Amino acid sequence: MRAIGMAAVDDLIRIAVPPAGEPHQSAWARCAPESMRRVPVVHFTDVLKGAAAAASRRLPFSLIRLGDTEIAVLEHPETDIDVNEPHVGWPPGWQMNDQTIAELARRYASALPEADAVGMIWSDWETTGRIARAVESRTDGSIRAVCSTLGFRRPADEGIDELHLLIHGRRVLCIGSQACKWGRAIQLLGGRSCPWPYSDDPRVETIQDYEHVVAWALAIRRRDPTVGIALIALGPWAGPLCHELQRTGLIALDLGAGVTSLPEALPIWLHRLLERIA
Repeated sequence: MRAIGMAAVDDLIRIAVPPAGEPHQSAWARCAPESMRRVPVVHFTDVLKGAAAAASRRLPFSLIRLGDTEIAVLEHPETDIDVNEPHVGWPPGWQMNDQTIAELARRYASALPEADAVGMIWSDWETTGRIARAVESRTDGSIRAVCSTLGFRRPADEGIDELHLLIHGRRVLCIGSQACKWGRAIQLLGGRSCPWPYSDDPRVETIQDYEHVVAWALAIRRRDPTVGIALIALGPWAGPLCHELQRTGLIALDLGAGVTSLPEALPIWLHRLLERIA
């Protein structure tokens, strides 16, 4: 199924997800490894539009976001956890042993080349270059498109309109931290949410924990074939999960902390919407 859909999704990247422009592409080319310099730079909001176009054609689509913990996984065992202020240890909930991290890195090596976009452009190009080198070390640079997801940390300022268009009227899996809370925001945005039911602060620290999440998502998918989208905020496990769900035909987006901010962003968005209508 994925092999059949790939060419069509390639068309989406070219048509529905236009390049971000020459300044962004030139800056990316200066910091990226040689094998990745021609990877197109796209806007995050256009990635959401591309996901909506894929959903309308019933094609799979995925976005993988690379933050501190994901970079540490890709660079393991040669890195500290925080790319900005290195410190010892992993955040609570992500206490993984070396064997688990190595397996997670192996799964990222499979997931990243099949993602339709990878959120790996940070606020400075030096850090972005570091992330690109870590990605190249696992994938040989075979990435389809890159973007920045930093703006979605404040979704009222970037992304909420496009997210609304993507999820409106569709069945949405909400997986990860505080999913019950932001799942309600998804409903107010017009989606029909199915939130992660087990904990608002999930601890996923072993492959067995992760496989439990996968099994839950696939069980929901089997029971309700109308489920077409998965929004995920599950730390370093989100990337491989996006990949697994994408391979079943879903739109799978790793939105990180931004999606957990939707309840706070929603009143701002509704106020602006009413102003536009008035």
